[in-house]
Amino acid sequence: MRAAWYERKLAGNQSPGCSGQGSLRLFDFQAAMQAHERFQVDVLTIMSATTRLLAVPIPVGATDTLRAALREERLRWRAQIDDATKHLTDHFEEVAFAFAQSRALTETAVRYFGTARMVWISDRPEDRKLNALRDTTQHCHALFFDSPVYLIQRARAGCELERLLDELESPPEP
Repeated sequence: MRAAWYERKLAGNQSPGCSGQGSLRLFDFQAAMQAHERFQVDVLTIMSATTRLLAVPIPVGATDTLRAALREERLRWRAQIDDATKHLTDHFEEVAFAFAQSRALTETAVRYFGTARMVWISDRPEDRKLNALRDTTQHCHALFFDSPVYLIQRARAGCELERLLDELESPPEP
């Protein structure tokens, strides 16, 4: 009798005196994993688009056709960064839910989202924006998505990310 109750509980079925939290936990787990995956997609999008924008300038001696094509590509890459930073800031609560077991990770993630968005929409020169986004995003990626085997590198990435965020959040020197 007791074994059947445990089987139902593990399967997520309600049993007498059980509020059905087994199925809720499964939903919570799936939602957390989906938020984690979307976070990773947005981080990879920012990292790759900033790298492309820094690596592919419009050459001075380029033909009009090439110049126009590169301008279109660069506009598309900028739009990718814009969409990814918007999504991160607009849906921070989903990622906060995904990392709910660690307040420090949640706070770092939310702080990264806000700072990345503010850097992107700031009036900084484009090369400074791109370098700042690339650098912070590389450390963010290492902290949140590197293998747990690389614990020391992840800790270093977290410290460096915090340092870069402090630097970007501080008021500019006159």
